[in-house]
Amino acid sequence: MSEFTISFEVDSISELTEKGSFSPIVHHHDLPWFLRSLSWRQTRNNNVKHLAVYLYCNWESENRDWRVDYSAGFAIMNNGVQKKIKNVRLFSDVLDPANVSGPNVNELNFCFAIIKGFIDGDKIRIEYRVKLHKISGIRKKVVFDFSEPLIGMNNIALKIGKRTIHVSKDLLALHSPVFAATFFGPFEENSKNEVELQDIVYEEFLDLLNVVYSTSMEFSSSNVLHIFKLADRYQIEVSVLDRICGYFIMTKNFEIASKLKIADEFRLHRV
Repeated sequence: MSEFTISFEVDSISELTEKGSFSPIVHHHDLPWFLRSLSWRQTRNNNVKHLAVYLYCNWESENRDWRVDYSAGFAIMNNGVQKKIKNVRLFSDVLDPANVSGPNVNELNFCFAIIKGFIDGDKIRIEYRVKLHKISGIRKKVVFDFSEPLIGMNNIALKIGKRTIHVSKDLLALHSPVFAATFFGPFEENSKNEVELQDIVYEEFLDLLNVVYSTSMEFSSSNVLHIFKLADRYQIEVSVLDRICGYFIMTKNFEIASKLKIADEFRLHRV
């Protein structure tokens, strides 16, 4: 059994709407998780205002055969003091694509009258304490460091400063006309076992390679820009960038105007 906690501070609880508020995405056991809180009114019960809290897991997966068996404790925290709500604090459930609350979602509901005493400065802090019992159908994340040649590949060494990266010539050439010309064109480099790359940051180039190799590398505001820049420099084909473009479209770490400017600069037509 493995345990972790997802914490979420909901600001301006009095202004919360049906559109809801979303916690940051966290990753545990190769799965993405987040919480969503929203308010709604029950018309059949004198229009009483309710707070709903949803636990989301693995919502972007196209795999229909995964399953998470878990139990969870729910609490509202106020200045570090735990506030319990009777009858909903502990429960067991299953998250999978067929979940009746929606794909990969678990839902809790409370009327605002119950939680009113737990609100501090128009904020509440929600905690989901998750215990995982069994996970099935989830692939383990893979991220390469390219420090060693990959078995069965037509490998070449790329030199960046004093450091060396081992890659497949065929794979890079397949997705980049720049690499195709470098490795197989009428240049001196095509007969070498090692090619030096100029004006490249080692760690940033590793991020680009993990995109090209379709690993499970996570995207963030700290890596998307240099990946887009390098992808544009090496003319990486558009289909390779689908996953990172999907992240960039959905993330709230960039304003829409910034997204459009970046998309125009790097010719990201999907964005």
